[in-house]
Amino acid sequence: MRLDQESEMSRFFDDCYDEDFPNQAALYEANTERALKGKRGQAFLREMEAALLALPRKRLIEGNICMGGEVCAIGALALKRLVDGGKSLEAALAWLEERAPHNSDAHETADFAERHFKVLERFSFKMAYVNDEHGYTNDTPEQRYDTVLGWVRENIDKARI
Repeated sequence: MRLDQESEMSRFFDDCYDEDFPNQAALYEANTERALKGKRGQAFLREMEAALLALPRKRLIEGNICMGGEVCAIGALALKRLVDGGKSLEAALAWLEERAPHNSDAHETADFAERHFKVLERFSFKMAYVNDEHGYTNDTPEQRYDTVLGWVRENIDKARI
């Protein structure tokens, strides 16, 4: 896949929405929204905003954490944490390319973020959704960046800053 082409791959498949009991997805979504409004969720959103702003190229890929030197929203957060931890940008991208799951579903993305970066599963799952599905699927990587950054900023409680 060329990086200048839009990926047609999402991390969300029909089986992501299977429910073990009625309204399970709605309950999960409501709990995620409440968690994002809490202290930990607001800290996550502020860090996500900083990670997006720190990207050298203001564009986000779809369907993968890191590919060809580019990242999705969760990849941006991972990249920032790796760079803040002392890795060069190039070394951080190489680390992500090597270790992050490729062509994975949203659950694998969330598991990776939780295991390596201690991001709550529900936060990384939500960010993967916003990154891949929230905007229009025909978004360019630059439009996706704007959509995700806008969503993050809309969800930051300005009163908590």
